[in-house]
Amino acid sequence: MLSSLRGEQDAPRYLLRISEPLTARSDKRLLSQAFDALLFFTHRCSGPEGTARIDGRRVEDPLAEPGEADRVLISIRFPAGAFGDREPAQVLEPYALRQSLPELGANALAAAAGILRGQGGGLDLHQERGGGLEWLIHLPFVE
Repeated sequence: MLSSLRGEQDAPRYLLRISEPLTARSDKRLLSQAFDALLFFTHRCSGPEGTARIDGRRVEDPLAEPGEADRVLISIRFPAGAFGDREPAQVLEPYALRQSLPELGANALAAAAGILRGQGGGLDLHQERGGGLEWLIHLPFVE
């Protein structure tokens, strides 16, 4: 996905850092749909002058059941662009971005959150100091 996005005209700079090969227990097709929506929003917010930083790592989940203590944590940090004045919860609401980003499905980000929850993970959006946004995605890790 990143290779394709990098090749688009007016694409932001994408920096990818992963500490080790990460394997998540999930449905590949559904996970691709979720990341497609998240990266579309990231791409549009960042613009051609922005940089999106994507970090992936394996973390221990202190609330997990025995034998399932590890998670895949993916952070996508990017400039908020035109969406800097919106609360993160508002961005994830169905139809909240319909006027601003009509090419993004009206439920795309809410559906991405639902897909990730359905795969045993989750999605959060946080505002960073300095006006940026960060997607935090977590999924079950498998050996």
